Amino acid sequence: MPLPKNPYPDLTDAQVREQLQWLETIMTRSKVATWKLHRPSMKMFINSALAELLGQSWQREQSYPFELLLEAMHAECRHSAVAVMQQLWVGDLEHADVIFRVTAANGQVRTIRDTVSVISHELQGQAEWLTGVWIDITDTVMAIIAWSE
Repeated sequence: MPLPKNPYPDLTDAQVREQLQWLETIMTRSKVATWKLHRPSMKMFINSALAELLGQSWQREQSYPFELLLEAMHAECRHSAVAVMQQLWVGDLEHADVIFRVTAANGQVRTIRDTVSVISHELQGQAEWLTGVWIDITDTVMAIIAWSE
């Protein structure tokens, strides 16, 4: 793919091309998983990509227990992820990005970046509905590790 005039003088054309290839790989190979949590009931609604990752059957309006996410998280990641969620629940945060590892239903360990936002509040100011987007960044993490070695 021919490059337009390089707008980044501190990067070589090869570096720009490498970044574009990395971005294209992320966009074409990533499965984006989404969830929506009703905090008072702790019921969540997930898309088919997240159901597949968690090894669950999927139906559009079916609710799932929030514990499914916690069970999939590695123990060393769970505490910090839950701490951020609690800040969201009580209204201390409106938005957060959390990175953690999960074990997928197929046994693979995946690194996930979860972007979470509060979308509505109860009268007391606590979060009522939260939404999240899981992006599997395992390939990116592995590429960074390989590059740094």
